[in-house]
Amino acid sequence: ATHVTGRIAGLSPGLHGFHIHALGDTTNGCIST
Repeated sequence: ATHVTGRIAGLSPGLHGFHIHALGDTTNGCIST
């Protein structure tokens, strides 16, 4: 299992998205994953 904890500050109120690239390859943006 993977557990991620943290705090993100400074966002405007409202809905926001968040995702993690499991393999860490972002050489071609999200297409690489």
